[in-house]
Amino acid sequence: MRILLISAAVVAVTVTLLVAYRAFWLAPNDAVAFYDRGIAYFYKREYNRAIQDFDEAIRLDPNDAKTFVNRGNVYDDKHDYDRAIQDFDEAIRLDPDMAEAFNNRGNAYNDKHDYDRAIQDLDHAITLDPNLALAFLNRAAPTAISASTTAPSRTTTKQSSSTRT
Repeated sequence: MRILLISAAVVAVTVTLLVAYRAFWLAPNDAVAFYDRGIAYFYKREYNRAIQDFDEAIRLDPNDAKTFVNRGNVYDDKHDYDRAIQDFDEAIRLDPDMAEAFNNRGNAYNDKHDYDRAIQDLDHAITLDPNLALAFLNRAAPTAISASTTAPSRTTTKQSSSTRT
């Protein structure tokens, strides 16, 4: 079953890349095409290519908060937490009601061991979207860590903004 799921994911990413390349051919200055291809590269863990595409999408549409969230996710996966936080900050500036931006910035603060800021952001994500289960899951990690004298291993989960409207 796992192999079937992995195969389906690989096919989905490949199709996304093909669609993005076709979109480039039809409209080479389309921010959505760069965004979509950046998402595909992110899922393939080709982080530098994802960043290049998100950079271009931002150049073409600097007011799209979702692109900043996803570029921030790439930087977070690369352990460049300061750059990730900068992108989440910009996403929040553009869309102050985007719960996933607060969730993901909270994760980045957690990864930097800044647990007070992590808790603050995750609380705010929950306030904005009480149905964002990831925020509740992630909220438990810095709370447990800040309450203990030794930091246990933790897992946090990012919310991807993979669809654009």
